[in-house]
Amino acid sequence: MARILVNASPLIFLVKAGLLDILRKLFDEVYTTSAVIDEIRVPLSRGIVSPDIEAIFQADWIKVLQLTGKERAEAEAWADELGIDIGEAGVAVLFKRGGFDAMVVGDEVAEARLKQKEVNTRDITEIGLLAAYKRLYDLKEFARAVFDAGYRTRRVRALLG
Repeated sequence: MARILVNASPLIFLVKAGLLDILRKLFDEVYTTSAVIDEIRVPLSRGIVSPDIEAIFQADWIKVLQLTGKERAEAEAWADELGIDIGEAGVAVLFKRGGFDAMVVGDEVAEARLKQKEVNTRDITEIGLLAAYKRLYDLKEFARAVFDAGYRTRRVRALLG
């Protein structure tokens, strides 16, 4: 059973690309944290309307987990130590708790820094590679969709050729 944790950026880019459901097709269980959900809600709380983002909250198959007080403190320490977002750090702390196969991130710097902490991180492009391998989606179409959604990393550009 494949269980993954997802940070805010992958959720946002995938939903904007019309690909959020790909996570449900690839993995048995998809998790995030309440802090990530709060981070995603910030623009909405400022009056920005986004049907795409609303779809994240309607995806009842994404399970939201709470950090314990000790885990929140550890996430704050990791965020400071690694220079990463608190949301990423919180998801990484849950990964270290155990029981998850990988953590999906949308930031190459955070990905590299979390690997130093032995967090099994996966980039959004690796989701596309897995989807293509399982014949769920064409890799170039996936890359074009996430690129058009604003995810313009060197890895996506390489997939586009």
